[in-house]
Amino acid sequence: MNLARLLAAISFLLMTGIALSAESAAAGHGKESNCIDQWKERTAALAAEDWPQLSRIAERYIKTCKGVFGTESYSVAYEEAAIALNNLGKASQALSASDKCIGAFYANSACHVQRAQALATLEKYTQAHAALDKADRLITHAIEVGQRDLNGAKNSLERELFEARLGHLAAQRSHASAIRDRYFPK
Repeated sequence: MNLARLLAAISFLLMTGIALSAESAAAGHGKESNCIDQWKERTAALAAEDWPQLSRIAERYIKTCKGVFGTESYSVAYEEAAIALNNLGKASQALSASDKCIGAFYANSACHVQRAQALATLEKYTQAHAALDKADRLITHAIEVGQRDLNGAKNSLERELFEARLGHLAAQRSHASAIRDRYFPK
């Protein structure tokens, strides 16, 4: 994972998960606070590219934090498990995590990108190509929505959030392109 993609992912995670959940933690909600701490740990493991730790922490979050912050943030834990498993060379497990990610929140385009990576590694090229095409369509749609949101931002915090989301989507597009270039050269 290159530094730009990593920073975009961390920015997205911080802006959408932790920042929006801080109010719950401040109110003294133990489970929410614990899940935020786990989210921070996942972010640190992702930044360090410590794939065994990321896998372990993501699995713990999946088991203990279901329903705490909603399906979109929950799907990110499956996404990160898939990232870790793909990087550990465990493509079958990465595919399973990707499918669970898609089941948790279909619109998380990163789930589809990780699914494509796992399928390509497993030499299931037709399915990998289809997953990449789907990811590209979801990314394009999310970028269009994100650009509209950015244009309608009411304050600097909203602008910052929407810019972070767009950066995260650009990183996903870059990763999908790298997979496409590696396995499906023109």
